[in-house]
Amino acid sequence: WFQTIRNRLYFYGFEQAYTQYLTTNGLDGNGSDARIKPKFNVTGGQGIFAGAIPDSFDVNIITDSLTKSYSLPAAHASYCKEEGWTSNKDCREFYRGYCLSKAWAPKECRQDAVEACLEADLVTDIDLKLACSPVADSAKQDTALLRRATTRFCIANDFPSAEPACAEYKTQCLETKGLNTCKQNLWTYCLDNNWKPKQCGLGLVSYCKDKPRLSEVLCRHADEFCRLNPGEALCK
Repeated sequence: WFQTIRNRLYFYGFEQAYTQYLTTNGLDGNGSDARIKPKFNVTGGQGIFAGAIPDSFDVNIITDSLTKSYSLPAAHASYCKEEGWTSNKDCREFYRGYCLSKAWAPKECRQDAVEACLEADLVTDIDLKLACSPVADSAKQDTALLRRATTRFCIANDFPSAEPACAEYKTQCLETKGLNTCKQNLWTYCLDNNWKPKQCGLGLVSYCKDKPRLSEVLCRHADEFCRLNPGEALCK
């Protein structure tokens, strides 16, 4: 897919140390092998310093009368429908804006309509409530959809007590050991937000305890969280 007019493509060249770091730390998409010793070029620490050089070139696309073109939002929506609205960060972030622009009319927006109305109730946003309710009220009859939407809402809003259902999800995400769907949703949310929201402190603990520790640099923050909060159920 290209945009009409200018498309600027960027390339980055890195020195060999960067490739060695990726391939020996399991960060190249091929997983990690415990028998492979990670290669760093930092003394007394983990990581690398690597030189890089950027380059780019432009591709200009001009359509003729026989070429069918689509608006960028339409192409974006088509891509996310095919890939799945929750398949990657780009589509997850685009989901609300797309559904809002369509007044939640598309079938794939029913879940977001429920989530939007829960958010509207939480902050008393009357305009948002009026906009999402026509779709959300009927969508709530689908119990599986309602559960998915409520889980996402509770996680994104730090399990507010104003929504009774969030108590259950808080227990599943932040207090129960072992893998579960709630934690997987929490990890996705925290990864999208660079582990900064408050609820991602315990999210990181479970990410490092319930999965293989893929990043010691990241998991050291989980260890430090538990050192400062030893009473948390997931830290025991």
